[in-house]
Amino acid sequence: MGDKTSKFESAQALFCAIADYVGSDNIDKVLNLTKYPNYTKFKSGKWNNITNQTRIDKAAEKLDTTSDLNEIESFLTNDKSWYTSSVKIATTLIEELGNLDKDFKSIAKPKFLADSIYYLRGDKAVMDNIQKLFELANNNTKWSLMKSQTRFGDVNKWSPADIYYAKNSTRQVIINYLATAQGMKSFDFTDLNDKIRLLIDKGDLLPLSLKKSTVSPALYPVNFDTNARDTTIDGKSTSEGKVDGGLWYMPNASLTNGNLWTEYKPLQRQHYSPYEPYGTSQPEALKNKNSRKGSRDIVLFVANNQGRSNKIGNIQMRHDASGSGSWKVDFKYSGGESRGGSVVSWRTFGDILGAIDSTVGENFKLAFQNGQSSFKSKLNGRGFKVIVGPKSISTDYQDLTGQNLKSNRKQLDADFIKAAKLNPNATVFGIKYDKDTKEEGVESQNPYTNLRGELSGRAVLNEVGPVLNTWLTDKKNTEVPKGMTHSNVDKFIRVLFRYVTSQSKKSGQFVIAK
Repeated sequence: MGDKTSKFESAQALFCAIADYVGSDNIDKVLNLTKYPNYTKFKSGKWNNITNQTRIDKAAEKLDTTSDLNEIESFLTNDKSWYTSSVKIATTLIEELGNLDKDFKSIAKPKFLADSIYYLRGDKAVMDNIQKLFELANNNTKWSLMKSQTRFGDVNKWSPADIYYAKNSTRQVIINYLATAQGMKSFDFTDLNDKIRLLIDKGDLLPLSLKKSTVSPALYPVNFDTNARDTTIDGKSTSEGKVDGGLWYMPNASLTNGNLWTEYKPLQRQHYSPYEPYGTSQPEALKNKNSRKGSRDIVLFVANNQGRSNKIGNIQMRHDASGSGSWKVDFKYSGGESRGGSVVSWRTFGDILGAIDSTVGENFKLAFQNGQSSFKSKLNGRGFKVIVGPKSISTDYQDLTGQNLKSNRKQLDADFIKAAKLNPNATVFGIKYDKDTKEEGVESQNPYTNLRGELSGRAVLNEVGPVLNTWLTDKKNTEVPKGMTHSNVDKFIRVLFRYVTSQSKKSGQFVIAK
């Protein structure tokens, strides 16, 4: 059984095929959310003497996806929001794609073409082989060095396409092209991007990146117009010697002494499990005497003008204490529901920094490795300690046994439940206990996640924070040198943005539907 992502993407491919079969002129009569508000009603519908079930079956013949029709239908039946999104995006695509690129106007005609378009998600002939072509180009380190480009961490940073349209004949074209590329020692992204661009220009292939949309989706071509892309990111010089547009570092006036990071200092806690911080539910006399200081993330503001006066988003850098403990960097648009893109590799982030300043790139990598090693050691091994406050004489809670945090998770959760049950009117870790609280722990804030987050701040951020803060706030890097138009931090923002949004100079073309 496929996961939720594969089912959604496969479902979107199904509805794109249905839209292709119906054509743009009559799409509102079939993909009609007023008439068919859910998948069950859509499936039982009929128009122009053809049942929607027939349309589903014919469209399914044009799919090559990781989820089969039964999985797709079950998914859409159980989740109305994804059905709505699939309908809206397919409708937008069939109505707008020809206006976006005239080479795809033929897709708006009813019935499938002779060289029928196939709707692909994880197929072998196209998507798997494009993945192999990407790997060939990405492993060409000589090209990366020559172009001063950071190596891609994965294929999604080259092209985040979730599904592809491909004419039937294109399958063999890709197969043949891979065979040729595998025999070349010099195959690089220039070769790969030229081939993808040619297929798109002929209307034979279209990479499509999907974002869930239940309101009014739109299409956004990415890397189709490289001049427009570069102007948006780097700006455009004017006759007055200024720069219009572009991405710029924006100082945050609310920061203390201009620092993006301050040392993470842990909370003082009770000396017994579950180690609740003082000041959350203790007597009034203890409140406001204990506050955590410092940063568990580093946030950089981004503006879209040379005057640095209009904030359009921010870059958040942090250690992900859950899972593998990755270094996570997100570009987020102001007011937006979804992030613009992310990096989840400390090596790649260090390489991006190194593209601007090789010394700070290497210093970050070393600091992160030291911090991550300490974090994992104390989480899973020896040396975990809690900063405790005055000893209590009114408790029978347990002191933890063992020398790491992870092995004590069950005990922490059990003591949390016990503490909350003793006084139903109190809060423990800021949570008021009720009958729905799970015995094995809670989903949100709880002792384990609270202490793990603290460990992350102490072990990792206190290592990498000084390195990043010093470089990102140094006037040598924030101020524009005489005769230049932008600073080192401006450069860093632009290189990072290109990478996380798949808009570097070696990224491929794709269309976002969201």
